[in-house]
Amino acid sequence: MDTPSPLLHLAPTDRNVFSASLSGQLSILDPRLGYKPSASIRPVQAHSGGLNGADAQGNLICTWGWTHKGGHPLADVNVRLYDVRTLRALPTVSFAAGPAFCLLHPTDPSKMIISSQQGMVQIVDLTSSTPGAFQQLDVNSFVTSMALSPAGDYLAFGDADGQVHLWTTHDVTESAPRNQDGTIALPPFNGYSGVKPEWPDAPDPPPAVTWDDKT
Repeated sequence: MDTPSPLLHLAPTDRNVFSASLSGQLSILDPRLGYKPSASIRPVQAHSGGLNGADAQGNLICTWGWTHKGGHPLADVNVRLYDVRTLRALPTVSFAAGPAFCLLHPTDPSKMIISSQQGMVQIVDLTSSTPGAFQQLDVNSFVTSMALSPAGDYLAFGDADGQVHLWTTHDVTESAPRNQDGTIALPPFNGYSGVKPEWPDAPDPPPAVTWDDKT
């Protein structure tokens, strides 16, 4: 019996759940079968050497990981794309710098952002045959994380020096609109339109107990 591989990513689909495991296998799990692989969609092996990560948005899945060459693991320069409804393979996207992080745009299904550990970033238009422009992140170490805001208008990178690098699609030039205090007027980062969510009141602490011989 094969030992189950740890899961790297889970995402809801229309009626099922998409899963990506460390071994490189992609599966569609059916909740009606106790979250076992769907009987109608066979699992696929995305990367022969295992996964570094995966992302899913809408009907698209992207994965990046490892392959084998001469019996040795080698970083796969191809970001692989799949249709989440059938796990059918779509044309791959080559990223010669080596994909360390990859995100599908949350509101534009034609866009994908890829980053290497050295900070090479490419925004890919999946509907275009021409490669997107490359940009270099100003890092002295290496990139450790990448995240997109819910609207896709902020892109953040973390590096090994503990720095956060923030990019935005909004105007931040001298002509950008300003708040009354002179700061640039920018939309909020979170998905609550800038309104802090209401949290329940903290419970009262338990009464103090006086310990003595009769307690």
